[in-house]
Amino acid sequence: MTDDQFTPLIDYLKARYELIAAMIKTLEAGKPLIPPQDGEQHPNGTHDREDYERLLQTSRSQLGIELNRLQAALSRVHTSNYGLCCRCNLPMEEARLIRDPAAALCQECLDELAEERERAKRLFAGR
Repeated sequence: MTDDQFTPLIDYLKARYELIAAMIKTLEAGKPLIPPQDGEQHPNGTHDREDYERLLQTSRSQLGIELNRLQAALSRVHTSNYGLCCRCNLPMEEARLIRDPAAALCQECLDELAEERERAKRLFAGR
């Protein structure tokens, strides 16, 4: 992917980071999370009501995990490593980044780790 092709993904990462950070701040203040009305933009981003309501269903800890993933992706943007797999350092597939703009691993490395995890489960299950 070219730098120009990364722009919409990076914009998405930034907007989603701001939205989730605002949601966490609201939760920490003990206030309820209220989704925007249909056609109304959330004050901290351009996410639609459906996306916001999906986020409402996640727990505070899950929001924190997602915020950390987004922050890590934005750090890779700033170090010019965005779009490179954190394991093999090769460029990630365009489809992978479109599916998950915060992805840290290419599909091949993700599959390899899943296989390793399954082998470890079988090993420990046999004890």
